[in-house]
Order: sequence, then structure tokens, then C-alpha cells
Amino acid sequence: MPTTTQRTQTPMSNASNRNPQIYNYHSYLVRIWRDKPHGGWRASAQSVQSGETVLFGDVESLLTFLQSETLGKHGAGAAEESAQ
Repeated sequence: MPTTTQRTQTPMSNASNRNPQIYNYHSYLVRIWRDKPHGGWRASAQSVQSGETVLFGDVESLLTFLQSETLGKHGAGAAEESAQ
């Protein structure tokens, strides 16, 4: 079954919105659900900082997204590289 990822934007008020230079902290509201009793799990991750919501066709895609957020250019891996 192909997975889909969809992004939506919802304005949210948060103190961290005022400081876009904060890259060492990510906060997401994660939702997981099934459309049918025996169907596959779907998921979404809503950024507390920006309000952006990403929809996933399966949990594996959600986990891949979260991993990429922490290992990406602004994630923990980049901070460790720049410290060397």
C-alpha cells in the first residue's frame, strides 16, 4: 500500500515562534488512528512551534519523518558536527 504525506499549516501562538534560531528543540502533537477496525494505522504530527501538520499513511512514515527532523541539517547531528 503506497503511503502518503500531506502538510497543512495552522497558526499557533507560542513563545518559541518568536525565536526561529532554536534548533535543539522540537515538539509535536502526534495522533495515531485507524479508519477501519482492522485497517492500517495512520498518523499525523503537528508542530507546536509552527502549527504545521504532516499527515502520514502509516506509522513507519511518521517514524521516518521524526528521525529526519532530528538528524537533518538543524537536528542533533548537525549540532554535533559543528561543535567539532
